[in-house]
Amino acid sequence: MKGCTTFFLALIILAGAGGYFWWNREGVGKTVIPQEIKVTEISSEEKRDQLLNSVTPGKLDAAVNSFDVTSGVIKELVSELNRNFGDSLKIVQTLRENLDPDNLLNLQYSSAILGKESNEEQLRKAREKWAIAILGYQQQNFAFTPDGVIELNGQTYGKLKSSIEQQLEIENAVNYASTILPADKLNLAIANFKGTRKVLKNMVNDLVWELPNEAEKGSPAFAQTYRQNRLRVIEAIKQTLAEDTSLKLDFGGAIGETLKEEPSEFRQAKLAWMEAIYLYQLRKQQEVPIITTGGYLITSGATNYPLQYDIRENLGLNYVP
Repeated sequence: MKGCTTFFLALIILAGAGGYFWWNREGVGKTVIPQEIKVTEISSEEKRDQLLNSVTPGKLDAAVNSFDVTSGVIKELVSELNRNFGDSLKIVQTLRENLDPDNLLNLQYSSAILGKESNEEQLRKAREKWAIAILGYQQQNFAFTPDGVIELNGQTYGKLKSSIEQQLEIENAVNYASTILPADKLNLAIANFKGTRKVLKNMVNDLVWELPNEAEKGSPAFAQTYRQNRLRVIEAIKQTLAEDTSLKLDFGGAIGETLKEEPSEFRQAKLAWMEAIYLYQLRKQQEVPIITTGGYLITSGATNYPLQYDIRENLGLNYVP
């Protein structure tokens, strides 16, 4: 009787799981075949309703009341990106895609951000849509309580700017003509150049303090020696990466972004660093197999330690006891 009970319980469990079970001639359970589980797609209308229902009236009112701040920052963001990429329409489109990827809200830039809507009621509705999109974006990307406001150099501003820059860089990859980097690696190197800049700047900041500076801290002589040491570190980095190549590495232009106002020259300066890093990784991979050849650097990446060791070698800092 106990066996029968177990049998029927198994049938009930399997039926609930959406499968079936049969027995062979020896009375041994044989096979469970689960039925296909159908996932119901959520329509755009349902997604929009969910987004709208997630926003409380008080929070929305506060975001709309602060919208002059948000619109001003967005205009500044578009203006800055336009100076670097020269395509304001594409920038605005990419901005909307980041905030409203499914186009649930039909964000109107001219009426909400530029204020080209004379009807006050329609203007408020247009601004409400942007505020809702920003609230949703913040809720999805950050741990802080969303407020629907974008402040200059705030977290929302920074992430949006970084995401849009990365997307535009990848789309503009056709403007990068590399005879060294394969196309797939070039796209990754472009997308990760921000990380490359961070790693190289940190290396400079770390290594400059390892060079001798006998002058008194805070004195003009100390500051002058510090600047000279910094230039020594930068030259050592360039020498290490561009070994046996004709690549001209401009640290200030690409890593310090002093060429940012000149898009064509800026691209070429960044490309030279990507190619130099890629060639270094190819050379070094024979000694350190875990190094990947991507043409970019990331924090705590496999390339970093060997690179920093070789830079120190060129600076004469690797003392052997």
